[in-house]
Amino acid sequence: SPLMKGTKVVMWGQVEGHPAEPIAWTYRRADGGKSFYTSLGNTEDFRGLVLPALLGNALVWALGK
Repeated sequence: SPLMKGTKVVMWGQVEGHPAEPIAWTYRRADGGKSFYTSLGNTEDFRGLVLPALLGNALVWALGK
């Protein structure tokens, strides 16, 4: 935080005792390109259900499907 104007937060995360922060977001650039970011990606995250689904959905969004 803070993110650029026009950024859409997909997922928030929070560490106890700290304010929530965006951990996944999308952004459409002025040139029409699309950006996706996530701070998730620990090897354990890939073994769960959330990160693989999040990345799959990000690819579908980025490809315009």
